[in-house]
Amino acid sequence: MLATPAAAQSFEVASVRPAKQTNDARSGYFISGSTGCKLTVLNFPLLSVIERAYNMREYQITGPDWLKGSKFEIKAKLPPGAPRDGVAPAVQTLLADRFKMTSHQEKKELPFYALTVDKSGQRLKPSDGRGATTQYRGMYKARNETMARFCDMLSRTLDRVVIDETGLTGRYDFVLDYTGLDPRMSDPAGMPSIFKALRDQLGLKLESRKGPQDVLVIDRIEKLPTSN
Repeated sequence: MLATPAAAQSFEVASVRPAKQTNDARSGYFISGSTGCKLTVLNFPLLSVIERAYNMREYQITGPDWLKGSKFEIKAKLPPGAPRDGVAPAVQTLLADRFKMTSHQEKKELPFYALTVDKSGQRLKPSDGRGATTQYRGMYKARNETMARFCDMLSRTLDRVVIDETGLTGRYDFVLDYTGLDPRMSDPAGMPSIFKALRDQLGLKLESRKGPQDVLVIDRIEKLPTSN
């Protein structure tokens, strides 16, 4: 779903520069702190920055092709006391101020998955509230997990919106073990696809459907940011 902008939020300070062309493979989008957070973006495509600012996936964003290849470095800080969830609205403001980005939201008919309980019944363990969720390639170890958060992970993995229709409102501990190659297909080593793993290990299933989804249409965006 699209992020709903909170009250206008801006970074206290922000530096935006095109990424240096080096052999350093390090890249990422890092947020540190719980209030007055620092944002560090390294060698990151501008399209991916927009994805995080609006809580969307690439297939939900319409814009110029160069967005995928243009990489930037961003260092920014929220005002003291500003909560962590203010980062995304502040990035939206930064995109508007520094890249002159304007956009609008539409509904578009797109395929999506509905996460439901399989006829065999769900096999999730109620959480004891301890531990943190971790994810490796082909392994998702959930702790104190909600179905909403789980659907967000599935959306990232499958590049398609996943909507929770399980009716499960609690928090759960579980492990999902599936192929780390192409999650949609079982691999030669016998590791199951994510679809089969969901059914056999968790008693859940993904149903392919089609319906109106939120999309972000970028009307204008500059290739280079204004000066720091």
